[in-house]
Parts: sequence; C-alpha cells; structure tokens
Amino acid sequence: MPRRRYAAPAFQDPRVLCYYLLMTGILVFSLRDWLNPKADAAALYVHKVFAPVAAHGHYVALVCHKPTPRPFAKTTRPRLEIVDGIQIARLGHALFFKRMMGMFLSSLKTQQDLMGRLGVLVDCVTSTPLPLEKYVDLPIVPIVFDLAPKVQISPEPPGPLIAATPAARRKLIEAGVPDNFIVYAPAGVDCDLFEPSLDRSPTPSVIAVDEKPACLLKAVSFLISEGGPARIELIRNRRHWMRPSTVVCHDRPPRERRREFYQQAWLGYCGEGCEQYALEMAACGVPAVVPATETGKEYVVPDETGLCFTPGDPRELANCLSRLAKDEVLRKRLSRGAREYALQHSWQHTSNLVLGAIENLVPGQA
Repeated sequence: MPRRRYAAPAFQDPRVLCYYLLMTGILVFSLRDWLNPKADAAALYVHKVFAPVAAHGHYVALVCHKPTPRPFAKTTRPRLEIVDGIQIARLGHALFFKRMMGMFLSSLKTQQDLMGRLGVLVDCVTSTPLPLEKYVDLPIVPIVFDLAPKVQISPEPPGPLIAATPAARRKLIEAGVPDNFIVYAPAGVDCDLFEPSLDRSPTPSVIAVDEKPACLLKAVSFLISEGGPARIELIRNRRHWMRPSTVVCHDRPPRERRREFYQQAWLGYCGEGCEQYALEMAACGVPAVVPATETGKEYVVPDETGLCFTPGDPRELANCLSRLAKDEVLRKRLSRGAREYALQHSWQHTSNLVLGAIENLVPGQA
C-alpha cells in the first residue's frame, strides 16, 4: 500500500470518521480494543500489529464495541479517539456489535464515490466470521484466533487467511483450507522491553505462570524432598489457596513488573493455557519448562530454548525443573537459544507478516 501520511483530525462526528476512513487503507473489526477493561488476546494483537503499520504511514481504523461503564468509574473511553496512530470507533454494546457493524457498513456503502478508496477490511475472528461480504464488495482478510465448530470455510478462499494461534492454524487445516492459503503470524514479544539481566537471584528461583497449578504443586513437593529450587514466584489471577511456603503467589502484574520477575529468575515454568508467557521469558534469557502440548512446542523448542514435559506428569516436571536448576552449562546454553528465538519472534515480525498479506491481496498496492 502507498506510504502516505494523513493528519488525523479530532473527530467529533461519526460522518467525518466515515469520510476519513474511506480515504485510507485498513479498516479493522474486532469486538474489543486494547483499552477495554476486558481486553483479550485479540485486542492486544490488533494493537501490537497495527500500531507499527500506522507508524509507517498507513492509516488504520478499528471498529469495536463500547464497553458498559463500570460502577463508580472515574473516567470512560470516548466514542471516537486516536491512540498510537489508530483511529478507534466504538459502536455500542457487545451484544449488538454484529448489527451495529452492519449498519455502519451500510451507511458507508451509500457513498459510492468514497467506497472505492477503502483498501481492505480485516475481520478478527474469535469464533465465527462477521458477514462483511454482505455489505461491501471489498477484499477481506480474516485474522483467526479461534474457530467455532461447524464453521463453513471455502477450500479456495479469495485471499489469505491469517492464523494468529497454533489452534487456529490447525482448525483451518482441518476445515479443508490448503496450507498455502494460511499465513501463520502468531503473537510476538516486545524484545525492547523484555531484555536479559545479569543481576539474577543469588539462589535458585523459578518464575511460574499457571492458572491451574495442581501439577506444579505436586512437582514442588518432589522438589522440596529432593532439595530443589529454594523459591518459586507464581503468577496467577486467584491467589487465595493452600500452597507450600516456598511458593509465593502474585496477582497477574503488568508487563513491566513481569519483566522484573523474569530478570531475577534462573528458570521459568508455564502451565497449560499459559504457554505464550514462555516467549516473554525467552526474551529475558530465561529458559522455560512447558507441557509438551501443541501450543507449548510453538513457544519452546525442546532442548534448544527450554524443556518440555508430559502434560499432567508432576514427577517429570520436577525432574525438568531440578535439571535446569542444577546444570549451569545447560541453563546458559538454553538461555542463549531462548533469547535468539525471541528476537526471531518479535511483534515487528508479526506485523510485517500481516501487512505483507494485506499488500499482496489489494490490487496495485503490493
């Protein structure tokens, strides 16, 4: 797409927004934006991928729903605003997002002189795709995070499908989509924020991220009996539960605080469903132990950036943690490999993959 820059006006009227969007390239539809109190992985992905796109001269607009104000909330997000170069338009309640989306596109469709200036629509799919093709005849690039069962997908889609997670890629292939139509652009990591540190804890310590730590607790009991790591910092959302004194529990902290935990730890552990945090640990040079699941193997290369264990096997998990804590040569080798792996999986790399898919789809914009 052309490297054009636009002076973003302070929108006060949605009609002004409609005109401005159609003069630019990329219109993204996602249920939530990253400033939403209930922002999910898809919302963070949109921010991390399209903020660099906007910084390089493209104009990006995000259409999402407007969250219900919390009781006694001091501030609420406005209906229209520009954040990190992305124009955000919040339409209404989440339950009516699909209907509001249709009304929004229908209003744009009536302005044929401007419709031709819109380059591409991006649909962030977390369950079922939005029926965007019913309202406009424009290229559509789906970014698939998850796919509901029985969703029908053409075996020959008109353009590329972006798989943002390993599960999404697998489900697209199972739905009959050829692999050459799938652009795998998984979530990345901020390598500038998460950096290694030489100031590690003087005693063996583990940073763990796990929402269901039953397997970890059993592994800890084995480690205590065998004289394993002296301290385990566990990050999870619910912290009131019975645990050994060697396990210190923390509420899910912001990224800057997580970086401090990573930089102090000797090694890391990510439970099932939290494997993506292994990439943040890798950026800080911390080798991680993860279950040998499909997702786990996407974020940790066994014996190169970390170790994998059989899911649900506390004895094997304890052996992996003990092995990393005691073998300094292995730990340093995996630490170097983890940092190199993280540098190859940055958010900038993911953003380039998504932008490349869009530019190859829009005629005359590649």
